[in-house]
Amino acid sequence: MAEADAVWETLIRTGVADRVVPERTLTPGDYEAANDEVSLTTSLPIRSLTNLPVMRVAVPGQEAGSADLELGELLGKGGMGTVHLAWQNSLERDVAVKRLLGTDPKMVQALLREAALAGTLEHPNIVPIHALGQDEMGQPVLVMKRIEGSRWSELLKDPAQDLDRHLSILADVCNAVHYAHSKGIVHRDIKPGNVMIGEFGEVVLVDWGVAARFDDPAPGVAYGTPGYMAPEMAYGEIVDARTDVFLLGATLHKILTGLSRNHGSNGMAAMMKATKAEPATYDDSVPEELGKICNRACSRKRIRRFPTAQSFRDALVDFRRHRLSLQFGITASTRYAEMKALAAAEDPDPVSIVELGTITCYAFQQALDEWDGNAIARSELQSCLETLIPWQLQARDWERASASLDSLRSLTGRAFADLGATVESERRRARALEKLGKELDLSVHSGWRVAFLMSFALIATLYGTVIVGIVRLGYIEDGHVLSLFASGTSLVGVALVLMLFRQLLLRTLVNQRIMYTLLAAFGAVFFHRVIAWGLELEIQSVYPVDMLFLTLGSCVAGISVDLRFLWLAGGLAVGTIIAAIFPEWSLEVLSFSIASTGLSMALLFARWLR
Repeated sequence: MAEADAVWETLIRTGVADRVVPERTLTPGDYEAANDEVSLTTSLPIRSLTNLPVMRVAVPGQEAGSADLELGELLGKGGMGTVHLAWQNSLERDVAVKRLLGTDPKMVQALLREAALAGTLEHPNIVPIHALGQDEMGQPVLVMKRIEGSRWSELLKDPAQDLDRHLSILADVCNAVHYAHSKGIVHRDIKPGNVMIGEFGEVVLVDWGVAARFDDPAPGVAYGTPGYMAPEMAYGEIVDARTDVFLLGATLHKILTGLSRNHGSNGMAAMMKATKAEPATYDDSVPEELGKICNRACSRKRIRRFPTAQSFRDALVDFRRHRLSLQFGITASTRYAEMKALAAAEDPDPVSIVELGTITCYAFQQALDEWDGNAIARSELQSCLETLIPWQLQARDWERASASLDSLRSLTGRAFADLGATVESERRRARALEKLGKELDLSVHSGWRVAFLMSFALIATLYGTVIVGIVRLGYIEDGHVLSLFASGTSLVGVALVLMLFRQLLLRTLVNQRIMYTLLAAFGAVFFHRVIAWGLELEIQSVYPVDMLFLTLGSCVAGISVDLRFLWLAGGLAVGTIIAAIFPEWSLEVLSFSIASTGLSMALLFARWLR
């Protein structure tokens, strides 16, 4: 407390207390009234201007002549000096030139020190130092890269810039600060006003005027910007990397609230808040996780802060990933509410519910992919899956139901045995139905079926013509022997073809029904002729009964395969009647009916060719 009292006493005695502004940086120039009583650089090595090159500087309105630098518009003004746009004649380029407001030796040392510290840092997010020299009056001149763009503090006023953009900028600032720390340098004045955003989005940390090394002694006076400074800065204590972490957190506070962390009615009020460093209370507009990050970085005790700028940046990156997860979760929750509304409708459509539910589960899964710790997304995904699976079963979407059950088990680590038994039962039933559908699909192997029937019709026509010719020409008197031979060879021929080509003609159930019905019909005809021969029946009375067997076979095919076969049965029934009325022509009618039936079946199946 004695040290703190000494700091406040110095502020009051030197008159600095009356000039402290919350957003303005305290520099050595602010303690000028104390003469040599207070100097932030007395313990530091004295740097000399003697060996610095002389740079001719032409001010506006002055003849440039052979000047090294031609000053242009004022880019900025601080406690120690000014920064002007300038033209560097030797390299024909625009640069930024920093000069002092006065000739106070403390300020000269401070500028030389800034150049020495910043000049050792080469990083994409740190303003490069081009040169250090003295003007013709013996005052220091610091030449830096000109950053074309605007200060971050101006962008914070633009409502078009969203939180994610500002967090990205802050992450780049963290990179610069972490690099400086790796070189043993603390910036001590991190704030939006000291960050430049280039025209192409580049982020540059500037104004290293109050930077210090880790091994520098305690300054003994307040140093930095009151609205952002850490407690140890307000007390004039020694600083370290965690001091800059506090400033990064204070900058985050500015992003979240629009106010500086140590916001007060005046500079001294801001410094009083800096000494206390009390946790901030954020409203609902500030994400809870981000508020915790900010308060941790701005803890009064350094040991409670993030240990490095990199660890602070990692926390921001994690939040940005979590934030995307939360956004996915909000979108998924909205869709889940729509899904439940569809399910509660008077006449719900299972297919629509399943489609919306599938999209909803995918959105929840996206949220978890971004951040596995999103407890809300995890809980609602489980609820959504439990709601979705029964509707998938109703929609007969067995595969999706099974996949959803696997996701549910993976998500929760639970077996869901009852639900799993239901899904598995329905899946087996679906597979059985799918298999049965393929077995009854007339398009499967339809080409081989048509080829067989066309061949059958052609052979039956030729065979029937030969048999009728033999009978009508009287080459064989015993009609029973010829009929037995004809029906027997036909039966054996059909059986041999089915046996030789069973992988093609008997692969599906519908083909089996057709082929076995045809084989049974020929078998019935053969055995009927054997019985007729044994009973010594008139051969003319045998053929109409053979026609009847073929008619019955067509009826069986029509009932078990396709009802259109009943038209064939009708045609065969007419042929049976004709054969019965005109028995003398019954052989011709039978031969024609067998050939025409094979051809008709081939034409009927041709529509399923693929």
